Amino acid sequence: MFIIDELLLAPLKMFTEIVEKIRDMAENELYGEDKIKNELLKLQLMLET
Repeated sequence: MFIIDELLLAPLKMFTEIVEKIRDMAENELYGEDKIKNELLKLQLMLET
């Protein structure tokens, strides 16, 4: 019985893993250290001009 359950739920588990991976990548893009450093550098350059 458990094998059938695993086979039926496998697509849902894979979809969940893909969505979590996309979420992690988006968070890194928005809040990553490189992004923050670039924004601070832009602000500093704007302040100096």
